[in-house]
Amino acid sequence: MTKTLKYLMHELKGKTLLVSVGDEKFNVDLNDFDSYSHEGMTFIKVTASGKTRYINQAKIKYFEIA
Repeated sequence: MTKTLKYLMHELKGKTLLVSVGDEKFNVDLNDFDSYSHEGMTFIKVTASGKTRYINQAKIKYFEIA
């Protein structure tokens, strides 16, 4: 997990982030945050349309606090 992401986790505890990857938008619940690293990439848990999956953090192009 990057230092920026760790900072966000601490500062925004209890909030939800709305993130965009291409044309898709996802929610990141910071109360239930989960991530893992694989081959030098960090994947974070996101939710969209009631489905949960993991996306590559590096592919996030935009986020806002919801």
